[in-house]
Amino acid sequence: PEDKPRVKYGPSCESCHGASSDWEPIHSDYGGKNVKREAETPDHKTKRIADSTATGMAWASMPYDIAVNCMKCHGLARSEISGEAFAKMLGAEHPINQSFEIVLFSQGKMRHWIKERSPARLANLFVAGQAAKLISATEAAAKTGDAQYKAAQMKRAADAKAVLKAVPQAAALIKSPSDAIARKMMQAIGQQDLSGLVGGLIPCAGPDKENLRQC
Repeated sequence: PEDKPRVKYGPSCESCHGASSDWEPIHSDYGGKNVKREAETPDHKTKRIADSTATGMAWASMPYDIAVNCMKCHGLARSEISGEAFAKMLGAEHPINQSFEIVLFSQGKMRHWIKERSPARLANLFVAGQAAKLISATEAAAKTGDAQYKAAQMKRAADAKAVLKAVPQAAALIKSPSDAIARKMMQAIGQQDLSGLVGGLIPCAGPDKENLRQC
């Protein structure tokens, strides 16, 4: 909804998980003022998760929603900023990381999760990231006539399509990129292990870049 709080500036927890004005009090309540997380009842946890989601929280179990938020900034594709403004930024030598990939940048030394994610979960996150990249790039390219900005976004879209071709469920998304189709794809994939299809495509960095996913 348009009247929901939105994150506007700078990286933070909210950059990935959504503006927290509405969901943070719910997310942090385990059943009362002095109730700790380990004492939370199953029914309360179920309701807490549902209510937090309804008020705008993107959980770690919602990889596509997380990836959508990442791509807004890393792809120079925030919907509230015009294509002309982004074109001027590129013209002034603002960088655009066309190869930004969510697994590479989230699984380095400063991992959000203490335990390493399984190959299956990383593959799911990787596919979600490519879907979000395709959508953001396609939409961004359509809102400007600037050749440099358009070319940069089309490169992002082409790269994402090249990866998604390895995923059978992505055929409709590649043909007609849209948020609705991307969500249907992720729902169809569910908990399927795609590591055999895309695991070898997930990039990694050398030991000199410890804050990126290591090879």
